[in-house]
Amino acid sequence: MANVIAKPRHPTDNWEAKLDEWLSEMNSVVEEATKWAGTRGWSTNADNKTITEEVIGTYAAPRLLIHTPGARFLLDPIARCVVGAEGRFDLCVIPSYDAVPLVKIDGGWRFLSNGSDGLDLAWSEEGFAKICAQLVPMQ
Repeated sequence: MANVIAKPRHPTDNWEAKLDEWLSEMNSVVEEATKWAGTRGWSTNADNKTITEEVIGTYAAPRLLIHTPGARFLLDPIARCVVGAEGRFDLCVIPSYDAVPLVKIDGGWRFLSNGSDGLDLAWSEEGFAKICAQLVPMQ
């Protein structure tokens, strides 16, 4: 649990195991996005951000900056404890920070776009590419 910065103020049962699982899940998402970006010739840079959650503590979470020929994106972890989901990232285009949420629901990751665009997509290489293109059309 090297990523733990501080224990939770109001710990949930088995908070350490829940945090370990969440850190593993986040690392998998970032690793997949890194791989998918690489297949497109996009460069990436991973670092950590600090997140504090009342029930699982303060921890260092992985995030990913993605450089494409036409834009920069940030795959930004938001939290494990979110309403209606088991975790959330935002995929943002920089500098506007227009974003599409990536949430874990029903045991899998999905993009939840804003309605009529038909881009509520599963977390996959194809879904990742479509959401990036939706956020800023690639040239």
